[in-house]
Amino acid sequence: MCCVPAHVSAQTATGTVTVSQSFIDDANAAFREVVTLRAANTALIAANSALGEANANNAAAVKALSAANGTLKQDNADLRSLKCGVTSFFFGLLKNRRCK
Repeated sequence: MCCVPAHVSAQTATGTVTVSQSFIDDANAAFREVVTLRAANTALIAANSALGEANANNAAAVKALSAANGTLKQDNADLRSLKCGVTSFFFGLLKNRRCK
């Protein structure tokens, strides 16, 4: 940088304070980094909240599917317990299937 002084001085009530330009540049960069990190942190908090809601929805879906699976298992057991017989008429041309 051609026109930036190497040091910046300021007069205070107790005396003169001199700070290098590189220190000021580093402080400004750190400040911009903090602002960026705060924005990123806010986005991560929002994403975490959304994932928590999705997790709750998935838990409810698992519970519902588990209940449906239990019903299907009971239906399957009921169907397996049926005893079916076949009767035929007219020399096997007509068949009647009956389950109890």
